[in-house]
Amino acid sequence: MLEGTEGSVLLIRCIADGGNPPPDVSILEDGTRLNGTQEVSYTIPMISRDYHQKIIECQANSDALVSPMKTSVQIYLNSTICIKPLTPTFNTKEISTEETEPLRVSCISFGSRPAATFTWTIGGNDVTSSSTTSPPITVSNDTKTVTSTLTYNVNRSYNEQTMKCEASNTVGSASTIKKIDVTCEW
Repeated sequence: MLEGTEGSVLLIRCIADGGNPPPDVSILEDGTRLNGTQEVSYTIPMISRDYHQKIIECQANSDALVSPMKTSVQIYLNSTICIKPLTPTFNTKEISTEETEPLRVSCISFGSRPAATFTWTIGGNDVTSSSTTSPPITVSNDTKTVTSTLTYNVNRSYNEQTMKCEASNTVGSASTIKKIDVTCEW
């Protein structure tokens, strides 16, 4: 296991000790191969969450070996490190309702640690009190997925207003915006 912290540098070294002549060594990561003699280094300048649980392989080969010697390591992002939410998504392409019906829309936050909390605004006005949030779900990479649902009564004056769903935690926030379409009978 190799621990890294999102946003920091991670150095991976593959070293073959001994051998005459010195063995060729390689680091393999997602089809990319870095080669060296006796030692090779691979630097990830800014490790991202894409590397969480990724496997890196080290190989040593020489004419004296029938097949290369191999070992691998799995990268883990520190579980104590907080990760800001990814950009949340609405559960529908268009946000629309009839004037006589409550507007009901959900917003989903992925990839945060700790779980995100939500803030809802319509036309710049905070309407979060009209929302409910599901318990967080922990996914395979130890991050949280949370869904918030807003149920809000609108009238024709809300047509073309901007709705914003913001997911935030102790590290940061991300938001998504859509226009509301309110249909009404004249």
